[in-house]
Amino acid sequence: MLRPTERRMDGKLKDQYLQDQLPIHRFISYRVLRLHSKLNAQAARILKETCGLSLAQWRVVAVVATEDGITPSKISRFSQMDKGQLSRCVKALVDSGLMVTRDDPADQRIQHLSLTAKGHEIHERTLPRMLNRQDRLLLGLSDVEREVIFSAFDKLEVIADAADDPADE
Repeated sequence: MLRPTERRMDGKLKDQYLQDQLPIHRFISYRVLRLHSKLNAQAARILKETCGLSLAQWRVVAVVATEDGITPSKISRFSQMDKGQLSRCVKALVDSGLMVTRDDPADQRIQHLSLTAKGHEIHERTLPRMLNRQDRLLLGLSDVEREVIFSAFDKLEVIADAADDPADE
């Protein structure tokens, strides 16, 4: 509940007050989430215009294009994508004729994923737009800043993984 003095503040003044009192903008997770949301919205727009795929579907197509025959469990581990979401993406991609599944001869529970000719065509048509977007995003950073940000991401991932280790508690 807001204090009486806060109720009288206009929106901009209240935002500054809250920012000063709760400097959430200094939390890494908050900043990453904001950037993540902006970048996902941009990517989703480009994908809709270019190929009609969702961002999650595009990520699956891009991974399968890189490693033909990859399994959904490997995609899930690699991309940190929820298994349920991944399963729905694979089903939609198979249903739309962009991907095929092949059972593993040694274990029928395991499926291997491959793009169809139509899936490869969409990947080849869309990839240049997505790479161009990546280049435009990095254009505002110097070479040193690019190295630093990717190095920082790598270190933060290691730190975050270690923080999930129950032995550290």
